[in-house]
Amino acid sequence: MFKKESQPITISNRILQGTVVRGTIESEGDLRIDGEILGDITIKGKMVIGADGKIVGNIKCASAKIEGRLIGDIEADEAVHLLSQCFVEGNIHTRRLVVDEGGVFNGSCFMTNEKVSSSKESENVSV
Repeated sequence: MFKKESQPITISNRILQGTVVRGTIESEGDLRIDGEILGDITIKGKMVIGADGKIVGNIKCASAKIEGRLIGDIEADEAVHLLSQCFVEGNIHTRRLVVDEGGVFNGSCFMTNEKVSSSKESENVSV
């Protein structure tokens, strides 16, 4: 008689400041890091590294916004936005890259018009 309408589930995860995680993280949703991660991250949603966040490892995600520190490579299917306080040391594979004034990026950027994880040919743009 009564039907429940299914609504999409939004998964959002947070690692708070003062927390250190060692190991691999996988998630179907979004992830915000304000603490420290020592390991690789694979998520299907948006990756956010807050101003106090630090990751030493590689990231695979749909999109990323980085304000803190990343030591490792990042593969984002859509876009990577490096904010003015960020420090990134590693390579970036994405469709779009935005670097705000003051953001530090030491590495290479490989851009493509196709989904990054399935892309075989990419245009190499060194920054």
